[in-house]
Amino acid sequence: MSNHGEGMPDGNGSASRNSSEIYPRISDALNRFISDSANGEGFEEAFDGAIPRPWGLLGVRNQSGHRSPGCVEIPREFDEHGEPWHMAHACDDSTLYLLVAYESTAAVVEALKAANKHRTIVVVQSLPFESTSAIAQQRELIAFAFTLCDSKTFVNAKDYALDFLVDQLGGLMDTSGLLHPGIAMLERYDRHNRSDLLHTLKVYLDNDCNAQKCGRLLFLHRNSLVYRVRRIQEIANIDLSDPCERSYLRLSFLLRR
Repeated sequence: MSNHGEGMPDGNGSASRNSSEIYPRISDALNRFISDSANGEGFEEAFDGAIPRPWGLLGVRNQSGHRSPGCVEIPREFDEHGEPWHMAHACDDSTLYLLVAYESTAAVVEALKAANKHRTIVVVQSLPFESTSAIAQQRELIAFAFTLCDSKTFVNAKDYALDFLVDQLGGLMDTSGLLHPGIAMLERYDRHNRSDLLHTLKVYLDNDCNAQKCGRLLFLHRNSLVYRVRRIQEIANIDLSDPCERSYLRLSFLLRR
């Protein structure tokens, strides 16, 4: 990562401390944080407001057969207008991490793609955060998203945050006894009647109870789907017009995977 040639302007437009001192110090603190050899203490001091809040953490991997994060080119520290990115970098065994101002993430991603145009890289963008205590959690979310992103080259971790929450919850406790009881009722009914009502319910919920879209996916006439949904509600004793019940059912389906 190249050094800025000028001091970074402060809030009053004057030059602050030389960024060639600021950003290496932040990167060193971030590296210690990423490597789990630091718990975040002292990070705020090293950081000292050099990167505007809220922050974003970008995880970058080279998918071109090189697992080392050293095989990813870091963009120049200035954008095309000569403005500093205000970013620090760190890495573990497989991933390069860039800590940036969240409002700059889209521009930094484009700069990453340009700098690595001859490589196949995957970039995962974290949720916005404002506390150093959130860095470890955002890093875990990024790692989780990497396992699910398939062949995508850019991933917003927000798209996997619910799955991550469910995964974390499932790892903390046995949730099998807390699932919506209607699911077990439909499982028993399907088993004894060789029907597929539970799957119908899941597809129906996954598509926001849109009968037309659900019917198309299940190859069912709309009238047939309406009949099935009515039977599902009768057998499972559920009310799909109740938003809380729908949320409980969706979460239960996620937890039983």
